[in-house]
Amino acid sequence: MAIVKVNGLTIGIVKVSEVNVKELEKAPKWDGHTSSDAIQRIGNIKQSEGKWIIAVDSVDATFICSKCGYSYVEADPQARAEYNYCPNCGMPMDGGAQC
Repeated sequence: MAIVKVNGLTIGIVKVSEVNVKELEKAPKWDGHTSSDAIQRIGNIKQSEGKWIIAVDSVDATFICSKCGYSYVEADPQARAEYNYCPNCGMPMDGGAQC
């Protein structure tokens, strides 16, 4: 089992085989939070936003995820991003695009 932390806050425990995280020898000291506190903390986690990095030439446009590096090519150099999320890592692409 592994403890999952986001922004320094413990939000859950999962099987290590399900995620790629370092397993702790022992759990950190309980900070006194209640289940209501945990729900509020999870609700306050900000979703980061990725961007499509765009490489354009005279023939096509290549869109590259700013988080994982996944890329795909559109045959039209004037094309807009086909996805509003990365199909590889799931990162929302609300951060716009950059050339």
